[in-house]
Amino acid sequence: MKAKSIIFLIIAAILIVGGIVTCIVCNSLASKSNLNLLSDTVDAQGNAITSDELADYGITSLGINMKDIDVNIISGAKESYVEFVNINPAVYDYTVSGYKMTLKTINPFDITSLVKFRKNGSGFCGLRSYFFLNKYDKVNSAVNIYISDDITLSEISVKLENGNVSIKNINSDCLYDFDVNNGDLKIDSVKTMLETTIEVKKGNLEILSSSLRKTDFSVEFGNVTFNDGERSQYYVSCKSGAVYLDESEQGDSVEGIIYPETLNDKTEESDPEATTDENESEQEELLSLPDEIKGSVTNGNIYINSKINE
Repeated sequence: MKAKSIIFLIIAAILIVGGIVTCIVCNSLASKSNLNLLSDTVDAQGNAITSDELADYGITSLGINMKDIDVNIISGAKESYVEFVNINPAVYDYTVSGYKMTLKTINPFDITSLVKFRKNGSGFCGLRSYFFLNKYDKVNSAVNIYISDDITLSEISVKLENGNVSIKNINSDCLYDFDVNNGDLKIDSVKTMLETTIEVKKGNLEILSSSLRKTDFSVEFGNVTFNDGERSQYYVSCKSGAVYLDESEQGDSVEGIIYPETLNDKTEESDPEATTDENESEQEELLSLPDEIKGSVTNGNIYINSKINE
């Protein structure tokens, strides 16, 4: 081996050892000062948090493909930002391209992932991230996305390997696609005139106080609950379980039932000779249509609890 090669290897080894020693010393000093080497801040509960503002990017679409993490999307916040809680920056990729924000879990040792392409450019997340890869294995990790009224989302796609998903307070016409392998999905106070597609393999599906114009769901192992929803037409079934309407068992399926029934469902047809503005009439007819909910549960029950007339 040439002398230059030997010198190069010696220098490289010295730099690596120096980097390791520096990381160990810095981690010790940071721990004594209640600081975290892998995040921006540490909250009162000891969670390591890294955040980034979203207001300047005009985001209209979210694409999330992650594992071993909880995902929470909350609209109605004062400011728009994303928050990474107890997550090593070496194991995820976060980009904003055009109007779409993308989050995905990556293999930290994949050569193509060593240099990460962030929304503000590319870079190496730091040797310290690889020395402490298992730092958050025993704590809950989460991505929290807060959306202000200045941002209108038109599409949300979430694919999650292990973890729970929560969507709350979104009132724009947004296209939803959820695929949860092992975890619960909760949709609360969400309204859309577009399609919602849901697949949960092992976990519960809960839809609260929401109006999803057209919903298609599939749950393999778990229960499905609709609470305080809008007037809807249900085409749902359970292979091993039952369907309940306000605690009243309906058997293993209901086909085309509108629930809850309102006074509009009981009124007589209007006078065919009456004249109204055609466009307004069509719009009113569309808005008066019940939401359409189709889906099945392989092992579990479906609970439809709606007290809309109370």
